[in-house]
Parts: sequence; C-alpha cells; structure tokens
Amino acid sequence: MQLSARLESREEVHPSELDMALDTRARMHGAGAPYKPVYPSTGRLFPGTYFLKEIDDKWRRIYERVPLDSAMAPHGAPLAPECVRRMADRDPVPEDGTKKQKV
Repeated sequence: MQLSARLESREEVHPSELDMALDTRARMHGAGAPYKPVYPSTGRLFPGTYFLKEIDDKWRRIYERVPLDSAMAPHGAPLAPECVRRMADRDPVPEDGTKKQKV
C-alpha cells in the first residue's frame, strides 16, 4: 500500500479551501434530484478513493472510484473547480447557512 509514501505526499491547504467546500455543500443541500456534484474535482482525490458521481431522479446515489493508477493534480493546484470559485465570489452563502431569496 506504500502507506508511508502516501502520507508524506499529503499537502497542507489553506483553511479557506475547506470553507469553500462547506459553502458549496450548503448551497447544494436543497438542490434536489437529479444532482451531479462538481466539487471536489477527482484530480485532487487519492487514487482508489470512492466519490459521489451523481444522484439520479429517483434519489439513487451512484458512486465511482478514482482509478488506482491515476495521477493526482500537482500540489498547489486549486481544490475547487473554476465554476465553484466564480459562484462563491458572485453569491456568498450567509454566515447562518440560510439562503436569502432575491425579490
């Protein structure tokens, strides 16, 4: 499993990346089905990691696995896809997690 090498290859990321992940999750919480998550991108997941690919219109969860032989994105690459970064800049989630409707 090369556990030591994998542990040494970990990367420290800025806490704002976690904030963005949680904001994205809060934003999509009420999205309903069908739903396809866009974050995190699979290039940032360890090979062999299972992830949610989609939720279909009958609310069935479909998972995939990052291939064991896939290469990870280089350290320092953003965790969030560009579309998530634009959404966070344009429409931030309020501190209390609620989403205000535009009138």
